[in-house]
Amino acid sequence: MGASGVRLVRAPDAPELWLLVWGLLGFLCFSWLLLAATRPARPAVDEAGVAVVKPSGLERATSLVFRRYDRLPRSVYLHRRLVVQPRFLYLVLLALIPLTALAAVGAALIGWTVLAICLLPLGLAFALLWRRGREADAGAVFGGMLAVTGLALLAGTQLVYLKDFLDASDYYRMNTLFKFFNQVWVLWGILAAIAVPRIFSDWVAQPAPADEAARKRRSWGGRIGRWVWAGVFGLLLAASLAYPILGTPARLDQRMVGWRPPIGTLNGLDFMRSGSYTWPDANNQIELSYEHDALEWLLNNVHGNATILESSEVEYYRAWGSKIASNTGLSGLKGMHEQEQRYADEVGTRDGLHRELWTTPDTARTQQLLDELQVDLIYIGQLERFLHPDGVAKFDQMARDGMLRVMYQNERVTIYATPGYKGNVAGDNSDAPGTGNEGAAG
Repeated sequence: MGASGVRLVRAPDAPELWLLVWGLLGFLCFSWLLLAATRPARPAVDEAGVAVVKPSGLERATSLVFRRYDRLPRSVYLHRRLVVQPRFLYLVLLALIPLTALAAVGAALIGWTVLAICLLPLGLAFALLWRRGREADAGAVFGGMLAVTGLALLAGTQLVYLKDFLDASDYYRMNTLFKFFNQVWVLWGILAAIAVPRIFSDWVAQPAPADEAARKRRSWGGRIGRWVWAGVFGLLLAASLAYPILGTPARLDQRMVGWRPPIGTLNGLDFMRSGSYTWPDANNQIELSYEHDALEWLLNNVHGNATILESSEVEYYRAWGSKIASNTGLSGLKGMHEQEQRYADEVGTRDGLHRELWTTPDTARTQQLLDELQVDLIYIGQLERFLHPDGVAKFDQMARDGMLRVMYQNERVTIYATPGYKGNVAGDNSDAPGTGNEGAAG
């Protein structure tokens, strides 16, 4: 089944690995927050120049502190004199910035560096949600929501994890991380699309004011800061773009040695045309071109849904079990991670029947199971031949005895139809030229 509660994370993440994932988007998120915090707190005006929406007190205080950080004591003094009776919510939101910064320092001191990185800007990001002035346009407000949500989620993954079936293993946080990381990746990807053009137009590419006083009042960094920011951004962007170029071949060589996809293809199954893999060791090589031809035949000829029997080995990531059901949309008897979605007794019962289909030598019992499980098609590929040689011989004998019908066949793949299959198969003629079934049992 799924998660059964939450638990505290046992050990902190390595910051260098975390930054390898979040370096570029995190850098843009932090840059966006700093730029937003240092914008002047000005009222929004109408066409006549009349103020229609004034900035909030929190917005003015935040802008004053971050724009005049070199005069912080003076800013604090002015705040105390001008804000006579601050409201409770105002004080809470204003206190979030130093409190989260202090929490970040504490986390860093005890070795939880990644948590510190997430906490440091969290208070500022939350405070910026209360902007109401000229800077609070739809894009800025939406960007602030994306920033604070992403930071909160990433900080949460450093503190707790969802307890699931991996809880006792070294990979106890795997599902928590990749599921929440995927969400933050989308959130911060949208934030980057908002932030990058604004940072460049409002800060990086903006010419320096001619007036000396205006130059002193300008946002953080000055000319050197702008060049440093642009250089870091360019370096991170180049590094992230280098991964598809360098990482893809390295990843392919782990499973498909020497194979490369056709240039420009968007077909995710093209690797099957000439790729191969070995499982469970180098002594058994599976040539995917035969599986690809069979899969294409199913996609082009079987209309509607059908239940297809594949190997009882459904380990997907290495053995690539259930590949036909997964890539055609046809129903299979089992699937990956089903123990997370169904009760254990149901999964165990179905697993036992699935394995019995391949292991029992009794053809009458096999026919009974095919009817009970409503199997329409039987897929005999290279994985099935390796794992279930006796079962493959049994189905071959059943076809010769007229209990099954060959629908497709090539050198290494055979697809049978059961007598009860009433589905729609294009050109349903096992002896038709071009199907690979010439001379097959009818």
